[in-house]
Amino acid sequence: MVVTSKFEFLYVVRNAFVPLLCFVAGLFLGINSLVNHRELKLVLLLSLLLGGGLVALYNINSVYKIHVTETAVYKTYLLWRKQETIAYELITRVDKKFVSGLKSKSGSISDGYYTYIFYLKNGTELSISPLNYENYAALVLAINENRKKLSL
Repeated sequence: MVVTSKFEFLYVVRNAFVPLLCFVAGLFLGINSLVNHRELKLVLLLSLLLGGGLVALYNINSVYKIHVTETAVYKTYLLWRKQETIAYELITRVDKKFVSGLKSKSGSISDGYYTYIFYLKNGTELSISPLNYENYAALVLAINENRKKLSL
């Protein structure tokens, strides 16, 4: 079974758009203060520019696309296009971890969700969550089916 991940819209917004918006706001404030000859607190400007830029760079660097094939799982980082190949033999175990939902005074905002964590022999892990991928269930199913086929 071959499956390619599809990003959840809010995942992209949370990891790229919000930090970049911070960076752009800092640029706008800086340019506006120069054009209108107004004083701007340097700390505010630097925190927006550096904070937004660094957080955006870090977040975008940690975003990866998953491509599941019958022979291996390919993890491609979006920013640098670096690709890691994870052979099914390297997966030692799979855990299903429940993440509890948000609660407020008036009740539950969300019930929670399951994150699947694939532990690898080299000590790293591959995490697949519905917060990140629209088709996370298909990804997990494909990985598990392909692992079973290879172990027979």
